[in-house]
Amino acid sequence: MTWYRISKSIVLDADKMEAIANDSREAVSALGADSIEVATGEDGTATVIARYPDKASMEAAAETAKSVFMRMFDEGAADPSSLEQWTGEVTYTF
Repeated sequence: MTWYRISKSIVLDADKMEAIANDSREAVSALGADSIEVATGEDGTATVIARYPDKASMEAAAETAKSVFMRMFDEGAADPSSLEQWTGEVTYTF
């Protein structure tokens, strides 16, 4: 069954965040996700919505995803204290 990992943080430097995302594109593309999208809110946050075919794929992607987030935090692109994460399995589709 499909699983989602949704991560949200405050953007400190949108240009740095975009540069890191572009630099990480190849590694992120190899994670086995069905899709990974980033939405930027009017409140200054960025939300990463990653959809995986199953829980095992989501768990296998965790270390790579963590390293991309750590780089964003270390390079001042996002506020590490603002990180919120949620994971869940799709149980119903309209």
